[in-house]
Amino acid sequence: MGEVPHWSLTRPPRAWDDLFATADLTGWIRLRLKSDNTWVCGLWGESSATGLQSYAAGYPEPQDLLICELAESDENGEFLTTEEGLPVLTGRSLLINWDQVAYGELIPG
Repeated sequence: MGEVPHWSLTRPPRAWDDLFATADLTGWIRLRLKSDNTWVCGLWGESSATGLQSYAAGYPEPQDLLICELAESDENGEFLTTEEGLPVLTGRSLLINWDQVAYGELIPG
């Protein structure tokens, strides 16, 4: 067997782990579900309404996400917004297993 490349010893084992290990990562997340192609959207950060902080399980645990607060969206996954242009938050959170997700997007902000 050959030597293990240096980069493999210093990098997180999955792109998932690299992304969610980013300190103070905040923004908006959009997920398209495998089961029925509906969209789940929400705040990635800390919610004053739920008191929760978004979280992604890291290696070697199975990939799951806690979205601290969900946001309303249309059938195309576009965020519904207030007159001020802010996403409409629901006051609800969601724990979801990554196996249920067909597509995911994190929008920094």
